Amino acid sequence: MKMNRMSGYRHYAFLLGALLWAGTVRAQSDGGDSLAAFRPLAAMARLYQHGAVRLDLHLRQEARPVTNASDTLEADMEVYYGKPDEYVKAEGLEEIVNDSVVLLVNTPARRMLRFHNTPELKKSLDHNTLLWKPDSSLAELSKKYHAMVNHVGAGQTVLVLTSRKLVYGTQLPNERIELLYQESNGEPLQCTQTRVSLVPVDSGVYTELEKQEGYAGKLLTVSGQQGPLFFIVKELTTVCYFRKLDFAVRRPPVREEDRVVLTSDGGYRPAPGFEDYLLTQENE
Repeated sequence: MKMNRMSGYRHYAFLLGALLWAGTVRAQSDGGDSLAAFRPLAAMARLYQHGAVRLDLHLRQEARPVTNASDTLEADMEVYYGKPDEYVKAEGLEEIVNDSVVLLVNTPARRMLRFHNTPELKKSLDHNTLLWKPDSSLAELSKKYHAMVNHVGAGQTVLVLTSRKLVYGTQLPNERIELLYQESNGEPLQCTQTRVSLVPVDSGVYTELEKQEGYAGKLLTVSGQQGPLFFIVKELTTVCYFRKLDFAVRRPPVREEDRVVLTSDGGYRPAPGFEDYLLTQENE
């Protein structure tokens, strides 16, 4: 069962979580010239100091250049953050998480994968979680990103985070995040993340791209043991639109028992309505 898409959705969901929860820890002023620009995160985070929150989002992703099928997507996404429950849903895929279980549901394929939520699995799930760490702080973020606040009118403001880390061999930051929000209440409206990387190309493609004005500064040659290696700068941009934020929720929209039920012999089977799904226990 292919769950690569869910991995991408989880990454983006937790990127948002990192941004929106970053201010829940105490910000330490270190005299840095960019730390003050992170302060809107602290104000925004007060929105999320509830027991739980549900977000209805719309994602659009595109790449320049497109190098694989997963570069492009357009999808609605539902995210629930609570303690200890988490839930992510997009394109017929669901991830249901609690203290003891991770359940992956693929509706198009009629498959379920059930995992015991071990420390090793938690580490694996969080491998691509970009900013989120339990001890995250605004001071810590300021060490990784330059920050700038722009007032764009109509009561809206953009927080721009630019990575201090550059793409090898270029002067391009490897990541840029723009968070558009309502200045009056800190409610997020749109989040745009652009990740920059190098993709190898053959010499013929490289030569043709050199002739195109749009690729100026986005081509790189590196000396290798077998001769020169040719690369193009790839930009992967994901735009997230916040359609709804609900702080009145008391439970996740879906829990484990809504998809699987305990059998008399201590095993599990698909819940009523999901009898035709193939359920597999992955880490006994």
